[in-house]
Amino acid sequence: MKTGFLDFIALLLYFEGGLVDNPNDPGGLTNMGITIHTYKHHTGITDEVQARQGLKELTEEEASKIYKLHYWDVVKGDRLPPGVDIFVADTAVNIGPLTAMKMLQGILEVTQDGVYGKHTSDAIKTFDPEDLLEQLYLKRRAYYVEELGNMHFLRGWLNRINDLYDMLRFGEEIE
Repeated sequence: MKTGFLDFIALLLYFEGGLVDNPNDPGGLTNMGITIHTYKHHTGITDEVQARQGLKELTEEEASKIYKLHYWDVVKGDRLPPGVDIFVADTAVNIGPLTAMKMLQGILEVTQDGVYGKHTSDAIKTFDPEDLLEQLYLKRRAYYVEELGNMHFLRGWLNRINDLYDMLRFGEEIE
């Protein structure tokens, strides 16, 4: 099973692709899945023109640093079981680290405060990682359908998590 930050980055960059500025996307200008807002927050650049240019020139190495600091580390990817680590971190990228952690905590039936602490850590140990991965997958699918309501991207989001789930469960390779 794929696990760890390097596998996460490989899968994430496969799904996220390159530079996109879709007017239907509330994230605005995005490169390798990094939104302009996240880029500005990470770099401290406030000038819109500079930020847009910097984001356009973003390297995979820089993107990896942003993903590590603002997503992987926030959801404590190194403390999560194999497969679950990547799925939770990918959820954090797509709908936010706080929501991703609350989703996990809801399944674990602990306080949904969005913070990985002792209760979350203890509860994870009581779950079979494959069962936990399946429950996260089902919860994320339901979230997209019930909560987001953005039909423009729904098919793509569902395809992404279907593919990711299969890759994590069956060890499928990136094509």
